[in-house]
Order: sequence, then structure tokens, then C-alpha cells
Amino acid sequence: MFTPADTISIPTSRLKENIPDIAAITGNTLWGFSLLLSKTALNYAPTSILLSMRFIIAFLLMNLILLFKIERISLKGKNILPVLLLALNDVAYFYCESYGIALTNSMFTGVVLSLIPILAMGLSALFLKEFPTLRQILFSFLPVAGVVIIILAGSSSGAIQPMGILFVLSACFLSATQRVINRKAAVNFSAFERTYFTICSSCLFFTTNAVHQLGGNAMKLLHYATIPGFIIPVLILSIFCSVTCNILVNYAAGKMSVGRLAAFSNLQTMWSMFAGVLFLREPFGLSSFIGSVLIIYGIWHVTKRNIP
Repeated sequence: MFTPADTISIPTSRLKENIPDIAAITGNTLWGFSLLLSKTALNYAPTSILLSMRFIIAFLLMNLILLFKIERISLKGKNILPVLLLALNDVAYFYCESYGIALTNSMFTGVVLSLIPILAMGLSALFLKEFPTLRQILFSFLPVAGVVIIILAGSSSGAIQPMGILFVLSACFLSATQRVINRKAAVNFSAFERTYFTICSSCLFFTTNAVHQLGGNAMKLLHYATIPGFIIPVLILSIFCSVTCNILVNYAAGKMSVGRLAAFSNLQTMWSMFAGVLFLREPFGLSSFIGSVLIIYGIWHVTKRNIP
């Protein structure tokens, strides 16, 4: 005769095993909506102001979490080099991505960035000795194909400048490198600690850059905080896309291989498309559907539990 404990032990065990996957899926899903929010905020302010305000609010929130002792930071006896490299890498990635998007078109940027999981898989094999199986390698190309189909189905207008190509390629490399460094940093630093340092470095860099562009007058930043069309999407970006997503994905980074985690990143393209359909009434045709299926099917095979 089964007791109540017997009936829930298996589902509970499976849920615990799947928590890193759930965290990675949730984080990348929320990130998929960041493009829509950023586009909305950019109607009222330039990129430098957006990034500055986004990370100022995120940094304040992280410090509130520390103030109320929900989480803590401990550096005692730890090698801080990996987490410092992680923080610097994040700043460089956001910088290259922002200017890459501005100096190229959406098709080029989307296709190049969709290669991040494959590059990350290669770097993890080289530096972490996390070798993917042949099946993982083959199925990792399906999400790339899905991203390409989705992008081709949409608009790809805009000139491609040589510096833009350099920025996008750099962003692709930095994003793949970030996953390897994150995996190393996860050995000694919690998801919150890694998130704290990356947000802190981004806040310092992008706020310094924004103030410089405002002629050294930091008080001008406060003006943008009074614009509802700007500050509302920025608040959502800060709370969910900067703090929540980073903590979730950083948690997953400490629990799974780089290849498995990187595979989930192509969900961002799919959810970005759905955000446009839901909120901007953009068309959703057969090509978009096929691309979405390829992304989901490819990710499922790369991250299946029976694959190391």
C-alpha cells in the first residue's frame, strides 16, 4: 500500500532534477522580450542612456536584496579572477552588441548571434574538457536554421558597415566566452554573486559613458526617469531581464554543461518574434512556425537527459 510520501517522491525528484532546465528556459524566455522593451524605450532616449538607467536600477535592486539579507556576498578565500573576467566580459558584450545592431541589419546580427551555442560548445571542449556528443553537435545546427528562417521571414532592411561586422562577430565570441568563464566562476561563486558583479561593472561603465555623452552633467539622467514611456520598459528590463534572468541563467550555468546551457539561448529569438506578434501585431506565417519548430526540436535533442 502506497503512502502519500510514496506518491509524490518520484515527481518531486524529477522536478528537482529539472530545476536548472526550468531556470534556463525561463531566463531565456524573459530575455526574448527584452528587444521589444528596448525598442520601446529607445523611442525616448539613446542607447547609452537606456543601458545606464537599466543597470543603475538593477544595481540598486541587487543592493536592496543584500540590505534585507535575502542573499549575501562572500569573497573570503576565493579566487576572484574568474568573476572579474566575467564582469568585464559582460560589459564588452553589451557594448559590442549595441553598436553591432546599430551598424548592421537584423538578419546579419541574428544569424551571427545564433552561432553562439555552437561556438560555446567548441570553447567548452577546448578549455573545460566538456566534450559534446556527435548527436549534440548535429542537432545544434537545427536551432540555427530555425533562427535564419525566422529572420528571413521578417524585415532585414538596413546597411551593413564594416565596423558593424566586427562588433557583431566580437559580440558572438564574447557571449560564447562568457559561458565558459561563467562555468569556471560557478565553482566558487553563487548565482547571486556572479550576477551582482556583472551588474555592478555594467552600471559603472555605461553610466560613466552616458554622463560623458551628457556633457558631464549626471543630473540630466534624472530627466529620463520622469518619462513614463521610457522608465516603465526600463524598470521591466532591470527587474526581469537584468536581475531575474541573470540569476536564473547563472544558477543553471553552475548545474549543467556549457553546451546544454548555450542551446537554450536560441529561445530568445523565438520569443522575441512572438513578442512582436503579440504586442506589435507583426505577421506570423508558415516560415515563422517552421523556424520555431526547428528551434524547439533542436534544443530538445541537444539537452535531452540521456545525452551527457
